[in-house]
Amino acid sequence: DTALVVRTDPRPGTTNFEPNYLAIIDFDPPDFPWMLTPAKANADDRLRPWLVLVVLEKSKTGAPKMAGAAPLPQIRVPAAHVAAELPPLGESWSWAHAQVVSKADAADAAAIQADLQGDPRSNISRLVCPRRLKPDTDYIACVVPAFEPGRLRGLGLAGDGSSAEMNTLAPAWTAQGVAPVVLPVYY
Repeated sequence: DTALVVRTDPRPGTTNFEPNYLAIIDFDPPDFPWMLTPAKANADDRLRPWLVLVVLEKSKTGAPKMAGAAPLPQIRVPAAHVAAELPPLGESWSWAHAQVVSKADAADAAAIQADLQGDPRSNISRLVCPRRLKPDTDYIACVVPAFEPGRLRGLGLAGDGSSAEMNTLAPAWTAQGVAPVVLPVYY
C-alpha cells in the first residue's frame, strides 16, 4: 500500500543529492520493516527486516517491469553486477530503524507513550540503503523482499507454499551468486 510511504529521500528525479547522504524511505507504521519477518533475532538481538531498500544503477539493471503473470513489477540484476549492486543481506538489521519525535525526556517512557498516543504521526520506520551514490549517475531505488520466500511469492513462483523454498529463512540473494537475481518490487 503506497499510502504507508511517508517520505523518500532523494525524491524521484533529484539531480543534486548530497554525496555523503544515504537514500531512505520512511513508512507510517513504526514496526513495518519487521512486521512480516520470518526469522528470529540473532544472539545480539538484531532482527533482520523482511524488506530492504536497494539503489541500483539504472544502466546496469533497467527499470522495474511487469513480466508474465507475476503480481508485482520486477527488476533483474545481471550476475556480473550482483555483488556491486546488491548489499549483503546479513547486515540488513542495521538498515532498518524506528523513530519517535517527542519533546519528552528519553528516560520518561510514560511521557513518550503519551506523546505516541496523542499523535501517532510522531513515529515512523525507516529503511536506509547503505550504498554511496556517485555524481552524474542515474539510479533506481526499490523496496524489495529480503527473504527467499518473499522473493518467490512476489514473482508468482511460490505455488501453494508447501515447497522447501517457502519454508526457509534463506536470503533473497547472496553476493556469491553466479546467476542473475530477479526481485519483485514493492515500491
